Amino acid sequence: MNLTLSIETSNPEGGVALLREGRPVGELFLRSSQTHSRRLLASCRFLLEHCESGFRDLDLLAVSLGPGSFTGLRIGLATAKGLAYALGVPIVGVATLDAMASQVLAGEGELVCPVQHARLNEVYAALYRSEGNGSLQRISSYQSVIPEELASMIPAGRVWMLGDALNRHWTVLSEILGERARRVPAYLDGSRALTVGCLGYREFVRLGRGHDLRTLVPLYVRPSEAQVRRMEARGKASGYSV
Repeated sequence: MNLTLSIETSNPEGGVALLREGRPVGELFLRSSQTHSRRLLASCRFLLEHCESGFRDLDLLAVSLGPGSFTGLRIGLATAKGLAYALGVPIVGVATLDAMASQVLAGEGELVCPVQHARLNEVYAALYRSEGNGSLQRISSYQSVIPEELASMIPAGRVWMLGDALNRHWTVLSEILGERARRVPAYLDGSRALTVGCLGYREFVRLGRGHDLRTLVPLYVRPSEAQVRRMEARGKASGYSV
């Protein structure tokens, strides 16, 4: 019986979930002032204990890759990779926007657009088209754009939107998109560890294996501030501007 532990740290709340054969066993969602580094492993232990399981019972690790909080993603992936290595079990990474979009049951041909907060007044987003059988096809790349640019990218038709960035940018998006834009209920707004686990298990079954532990990295989409500073420093040293 395949037991999957999934980890979601792309947002400040985060969570962990336990699934057996892709079906929910338990989920822990935390809105806390503590950082992921202080509560993540404790959350995993708590969930496993209360589901009458232990780390040695795990068969698969699933982890959210982003985009999202750079620090949160690094902590989540490092923890998942450490557990996978120590336990000798496979690991699967799941794009956060894919997980969010899969939580929306849209009609055939309708669009789904998860929108996560990014810095510099930008949002992380991607576009998906519903195939009407509960599955989605991603029709854009993962992007970091300003809300106005995102709205201009969305083709004609109804689009279901969700994500923490809507609290800040919904007015702008709805003014441009008009009645085409629909907002999903608040309880579907964020990426959940349970959804990450479902998609991770499905990908593991499809591939017949996990992802490469050595090459699995966060999906940042845009460079971090530290990377920008390094590029600027190299540009100045070489006489070029970045």
